[in-house]
Amino acid sequence: MTARITDATGTTAPTINASHDTGQSQGFGSMTLVSGTPQDGTWERTITIPQGAATGSWNVLLYPLNDTIGNSSNGFQTLATLNVTGASSDVSAPVLVSSTVTPTELNISAGSATTKVTARITDATGTTAPTINASHDTGQSQGFGSMTLVSGTPQDGTWERTITIPQGAATGSWNVLLYPLNDTIGNSSNGFRTLATLNVTGASSDVSAPVLVSSTVTPTELNISAGSATTKVTARITDATGTTAPTINASHDTGQSQGFGSMTLVSGTPQDGTWERTITIPQGAATGSWNVLLYPLNDTIGNSSNGFRTLATLNVTASTAPLVLTGTIPVISGTTRAGYTLTATPGTWSPAPVTLTYQWYRSGTAITGATASTYKLTTADVSKTITVRVIGRKTGYAALGKTSAPTTAITGTLTGTTPVISGTTRAGYTLTATPGTWSPAPVTLTYQWYRSGTAITGATASTYKLTTADVSKTITVRVIGRKTGYAALGKTSAPTTAITGTLTGTTPVISGTTRAGYTLTATPGTWSPAPVTLTYQWYRSGTAITGATASTYKLTTADVSKTITVRVIGRKTGYAALGKTSAPTTAITP
Repeated sequence: MTARITDATGTTAPTINASHDTGQSQGFGSMTLVSGTPQDGTWERTITIPQGAATGSWNVLLYPLNDTIGNSSNGFQTLATLNVTGASSDVSAPVLVSSTVTPTELNISAGSATTKVTARITDATGTTAPTINASHDTGQSQGFGSMTLVSGTPQDGTWERTITIPQGAATGSWNVLLYPLNDTIGNSSNGFRTLATLNVTGASSDVSAPVLVSSTVTPTELNISAGSATTKVTARITDATGTTAPTINASHDTGQSQGFGSMTLVSGTPQDGTWERTITIPQGAATGSWNVLLYPLNDTIGNSSNGFRTLATLNVTASTAPLVLTGTIPVISGTTRAGYTLTATPGTWSPAPVTLTYQWYRSGTAITGATASTYKLTTADVSKTITVRVIGRKTGYAALGKTSAPTTAITGTLTGTTPVISGTTRAGYTLTATPGTWSPAPVTLTYQWYRSGTAITGATASTYKLTTADVSKTITVRVIGRKTGYAALGKTSAPTTAITGTLTGTTPVISGTTRAGYTLTATPGTWSPAPVTLTYQWYRSGTAITGATASTYKLTTADVSKTITVRVIGRKTGYAALGKTSAPTTAITP
């Protein structure tokens, strides 16, 4: 198998394998660089399919490629399909014929206790060394490893391995597990098998996982512009039995990883000690955040903690120290009321040109989409303060942000319709103000009535009773809406027509002889407010007598058998005319 591979930093040795649908696999391992360089080179590896292996199609797989700084390709690649022919002598997995585990009763009160596991296994081609392990529900495990062929052959042989449960391990049931069996041509059995259950007794001194007491990662700011950068990871870990060497790694979101490996005990003991390991991020690696991970902790008797822990996040940069921008604090101008637009004046930034971006904030919280130099206030801003942050950017310079002083609390904008006055525009009558619709509800409304533009003292209700002081004047009303957090809004009605006064007068009385040729006199009585101009009209049985418009009337023959009345009309500037009609006389006689 030959492959030419390129990478800017350098490829690590690629891995290949040939696999068959039966589960058999052959040739797994790393390729060798035979020409060129890790940056652009040719790699080779031979794959041998042994006699007796499965015939038919075998896929040659290239594993995901990695470079020296941890970049990795995605997925496996099929490089070719081999067509294997010949007599297939073995396509079956090894067979467990029999097994023993002796003893199964172990007492660890005075020290460690050992059991021997024996298994007879057959396979046409030959079994590879079987693997066993003993595990406890606490997560402890012991004895993991390969069995040894003690008699017979790999085709039909007896294998053995001892498992030691140390003093202080968990008591109770331990399952002895046989891992899936494999033969020399890649056939594999399915699943694990429990060969026996050990009953372990004695004082259990440690069933807890190691404890991370404290950790430090120094430094966390790494610059790889001029070369690799290193950080030291230190951890203090305690465990009753003793911690095994902890494992750490640093990883990046790109998939790159560095520094994987075991920490070294630098002080104290495995029971309470300080462990260290350095992690080096090479020049050319990804910049940004790298998480330093501590793998699950284990102790010498198999207790294990759960999950990975992030000890620190490294900030890796690859640039020289940026130049420094200067800028002034932005200033906000405009009416601080909902519906109005605020403008940010950024001031002077240097060295010019500097690219400026804006972000507006409502009481410290960024407003989504408000990224222009202006911002139109909304009802969501009412009772809040507004600030703007201006960030200057220029290639080769560190970004610089400046935040304005906050505005005063934003007031809302009320809306309301012009009030309408209804009612008779005459002294003594009552006018009513209809305020219309105001929003957002509820809005508190107050009223002030005006006489030809001058506020009328005490006239602050929604109604107003006209007085003689209003005669000849126009009346308006101003309605003011108020709501917490909103600017007050006033609306003034259209003026009324000039207010007219109300005259009063008594019914006139006719005196004199009711006979033709005699003169009748009308006494008008009292009219107010004086002076009042009075006019007269005499009537003959309800019909106006032409020319009879004085306060006296001389009866004629035309009046005989008729009744006479007189109507007095009072007039005064600014007042409505008032008419009063007398009672009729008796019928006029000749």
